[in-house]
Amino acid sequence: MSNKGRRYMISLIVVVCWIAFIFIFSSQSYQEQSIQPVLHRLVTENALREVLPDVTFHYHHRLYSSHGDPYLFIEFLFRKGAHLFMYGVLSIGAAIATNMKNHPARRWPIPLFIVLMIASLDELNQRVSPGRTSNSQDVLVDITGGCIGLFVYLAGSYFGKRMRRGASL
Repeated sequence: MSNKGRRYMISLIVVVCWIAFIFIFSSQSYQEQSIQPVLHRLVTENALREVLPDVTFHYHHRLYSSHGDPYLFIEFLFRKGAHLFMYGVLSIGAAIATNMKNHPARRWPIPLFIVLMIASLDELNQRVSPGRTSNSQDVLVDITGGCIGLFVYLAGSYFGKRMRRGASL
C-alpha cells in the first residue's frame, strides 16, 4: 500500500472511531453525562450568581437562567460547547479523509454533509435511548461546530502552505 493509501486508511479509521465516540456519548443517559454533581462540589450557587452575568433564554421548551439555576446554565453551555467541539473535530477529520486540501472549492460540502448525516443519526439515536430527548435544534448546533471545524481546517491549510513557502502572512 502506498503512503497515500495508508494515510487515507488511517484518516478513515480515525473518522469512524470518532463517529463511534459520538454515538457512545449520545447513548448515555443525561444523568451519566451530567456535570452538575461536580459543579455542586466545586462552587456554591451564590458564588456562581456573583460571577455570571444575568442571562436568560429559552432552548427546546426550557428556560435557562444564569441567576435562576446557575448549575443548569453552566451545564447547558458545557454540553453545547461539547457539541461544537465533537462535530468540529468530525468535520476536520472528514476534510482530511476526503483529501479536501487539494480541491477545497469542490469538496467543502462533503465534510459538512457527513456532519449533517451523523448529527441527524445522533438525534435519532437519542430518541430511542432511555433518559435522553431528541432535539432537532441540536443538529443546527452540530452543523455550526462542523462549519467552525472546516474553517479551522481551511485556515490551517492556507496559512500552513504560506509558512512552508516562506511567504509572509
